[in-house]
Amino acid sequence: YLATVDKFAFSDDSRTTLGTGLSEARRYPSAMANSGTAGYVAGGYTGSRVATVDKFAFSDDSRTTLGTGLSAGTSHLAAMADSGTAGYVGGGLDSTYTAKVDKFAFSDDSRTTLASGLSSARYALSAFANSGSL
Repeated sequence: YLATVDKFAFSDDSRTTLGTGLSEARRYPSAMANSGTAGYVAGGYTGSRVATVDKFAFSDDSRTTLGTGLSAGTSHLAAMADSGTAGYVGGGLDSTYTAKVDKFAFSDDSRTTLASGLSSARYALSAFANSGSL
């Protein structure tokens, strides 16, 4: 279980470790980013599955924990984002494998759960996104 957050500078590939770290040491979380604004680390396992979502502001590396969180404590999940719009966190393991997908609007970090979800329940999955032309 780790709370460490390493930051890599794209300009020279140097690494620093954020002093803030995660709000709680965990394993099996997922992460996404709203490019230029903030990164998010969602869910994980601390001895039990957590619904925690930590947000890291890129401007000063400060961490806040979203009041919304995931709709259920979940580990082994995947995340992707459409920068400037919303991030999606889905699948994983809550009390069983899940097909649930939570959407976080970047404008106010509010959460909704998609009615459609994944095509089937699964865990330990991957995700990617096409954020379009920037």
